[in-house]
Amino acid sequence: LHHNSMLISWIEAFWLVCTAVILFPGLIIIKFPKFSTLLNNCFKYGKSLSVGCHSNWELIQVPKRWFTHFYIVAVITTSYALFNVFHCYIANGLISRSLQEMLILLRKPVWSGNNFHIDEISPRLNEQTVLLCSILLWFHAIRRFYESAFISVYSDSKMNCWHYLLGLIYYILMPFSILVEAPKFRPNDRKIQATITKIY
Repeated sequence: LHHNSMLISWIEAFWLVCTAVILFPGLIIIKFPKFSTLLNNCFKYGKSLSVGCHSNWELIQVPKRWFTHFYIVAVITTSYALFNVFHCYIANGLISRSLQEMLILLRKPVWSGNNFHIDEISPRLNEQTVLLCSILLWFHAIRRFYESAFISVYSDSKMNCWHYLLGLIYYILMPFSILVEAPKFRPNDRKIQATITKIY
């Protein structure tokens, strides 16, 4: 097992930071609900926001009904990911160079320096798992969009801008968190597969 495969990648580091940013302040809010109005207004939304919130906070709040934007983005990104999965695994097509380069960047270890080569890291998922996860994530996005756009009735409550931005980033990166571990989505994967086929 190569040393680089043991290091944390950029995509993993991002999710760890997001987890820490949400978890620790969340624990503070639960344990000490009146400890900080700042934390309350950053992390809570809707009816749970502080009553009588200062007008300055209203400037960085957006309508809670904007939750629908999350699922519009989710439908777009999961559809794009699922298309590429079908194109690669079902139609045996080639993945675009731009997508390959983006996935390499996300999978690159944070402390790898300039000596990193993607061939040093093996994909952690097989084709069947990638296909199944992509399909399930796509169905989830479609269902949540339908519920948010046509079933849910939103009040005039608000949520913080940072909460909104984090939701958008989450649904942008989630499908690619699967693809970074997918076989045949890197430049030399097909060459390796062709070599193995010739040997056997």
